Amino acid sequence: MTIPGLPNAGNPEIGRQRFLGQTGGFTDGQVFCVTCHQQPFGASGGKIGGLEPGDPATAAAALFNGDADLSPHSDLKIPHLRNIYEKFGPRYGTLAGPSDQKNGFGLTHDGAVPDMNTFLSIGVFNLTPDDVKNISAFTMMFPTGTRPAIGRNVTVPAGAPPTGTTAQETLLSQLITLGNGASTTRHCELVAAAMSSGPGARERTWFLNGGVATGGTWTSDVANELPIPTAQLRTQAGGPITFTCATIGSGMRLGTDRDEDGMPNGSDFCPGDASVFEAPWLVTGVAVDAAASITWSALTPADGAPVVYDVAGGSLSSVPGSGFASAACLAGGLPGTSWTDVRPNPAVGNGFYYLVRGRKSCGRGSFGSGAGPDALTCSP
Repeated sequence: MTIPGLPNAGNPEIGRQRFLGQTGGFTDGQVFCVTCHQQPFGASGGKIGGLEPGDPATAAAALFNGDADLSPHSDLKIPHLRNIYEKFGPRYGTLAGPSDQKNGFGLTHDGAVPDMNTFLSIGVFNLTPDDVKNISAFTMMFPTGTRPAIGRNVTVPAGAPPTGTTAQETLLSQLITLGNGASTTRHCELVAAAMSSGPGARERTWFLNGGVATGGTWTSDVANELPIPTAQLRTQAGGPITFTCATIGSGMRLGTDRDEDGMPNGSDFCPGDASVFEAPWLVTGVAVDAAASITWSALTPADGAPVVYDVAGGSLSSVPGSGFASAACLAGGLPGTSWTDVRPNPAVGNGFYYLVRGRKSCGRGSFGSGAGPDALTCSP
């Protein structure tokens, strides 16, 4: 197999077997390549996300010392092999046969080696010429567990697909084939995002996870909506639609339920907080006694998230002219279900009215009396 970036063709499957020590003798002194370059990291040791205080020494990346790579240096981390395909070059030709290749960074810590064939030809390795070509071919497609489809995305206009074949439509068809969450052979998980149409437009998201045989159906970010096919998703969108192939296991999170609390984003009162999904209901049972002590019934939300209460109010004399729009906050963030108004009594012939609402960590409920007082911000 001829692979761009390598001067000679090689067989990556034979190279893989040799790399793992499944065939032949040692490849580097008394060890095999895999001793220092383990899958899927491509390097011995290490930890996803980096080390934390208290981690065992075995979580640290292994080190390499000496000049066996023909470049003297102090201790270096053993390099991973996940991006070798990006690093080939530079290579410079001669006056008689110029063939400059100036892209890439080169191999080893100083970029001095142009390609894997050259590196594996160093005398320290116990490799035949065929070994060099085959192992080089394997490293150019080192398996990391991440498929090439992951991260690919395409944006198409809303509405029916255009007639004829376009690069965008071809790529979208490939992503739909590779990214259906219901397929056991999927390479990624496909999600879509677009603005909704009509009043109250917002960004909508979907996750492709059904109907593999029919091209797939999309689960939306609104509870109890029926899954829809791709054609319907495109015609209903209010603007361009971006399709993205996400890592396996993240499609549902990115496409429908960001905080993974079981409530889709569009129906979730707080889509960024897994502990809250239900908006505070209207407060009932509000009562006032002769001592101006106001009490109300406690809210018991289904999500179990803590609720505090805000009390607002105003003069009864203002109601005929402006309703409750002139209400002001009287108390905020009350953990209990009572509050006492210590203001002086209103003038004879007038009175006070009181409104109570619930509030959670990411938003507030309604006073139940219109948008005016609902917009109030009561502290704490």
